[in-house]
Amino acid sequence: MSLLQSQPPEPPQVTRSLLDNAGVEVENVNQADLPALGIIATPTILVVNSKGVVIHQFVGRLSDREERRMTSLLYTSSGTGQR
Repeated sequence: MSLLQSQPPEPPQVTRSLLDNAGVEVENVNQADLPALGIIATPTILVVNSKGVVIHQFVGRLSDREERRMTSLLYTSSGTGQR
């Protein structure tokens, strides 16, 4: 799994350290200009498949149901199939 964050809040190394400390495994932490990608609201979570195609988008605060759906998609997308 990879993570894309907006610029700022912090350098990718800081985000990587926070994720590592939380036990979240990601391959890459990258930064991007979100408006240039058409993302105009935060938080926005995009679930992207291995071909770079957005398969689901979550905008704003997640309901409990959306959070479960996102978690399920992330585990399925990462290929771990584990929780």
